[in-house]
Amino acid sequence: MCAGAAKATSPLVVCSPTISRAAASQYLAAWRMQLAAGMLREPATRVKQVAGAVGYESEAAFSRAFKRATGVAPAAWRDRRT
Repeated sequence: MCAGAAKATSPLVVCSPTISRAAASQYLAAWRMQLAAGMLREPATRVKQVAGAVGYESEAAFSRAFKRATGVAPAAWRDRRT
């Protein structure tokens, strides 16, 4: 364990001095969108299900985040890939 890890909110931040809190949250957001994109490849999976699976309580919030990350809404992204 890294020094100071017990006080940190995330061991990733403490153990990796080159990663800031902002970078860690950006990484997490990108990872969530990557997972969501994979789930959206399945036409039977509803956007609301994907939102919940990647940690969003609101389908609307997920849709905004997905569009910000990819440039298109989740349903439009799915239509382009199926």
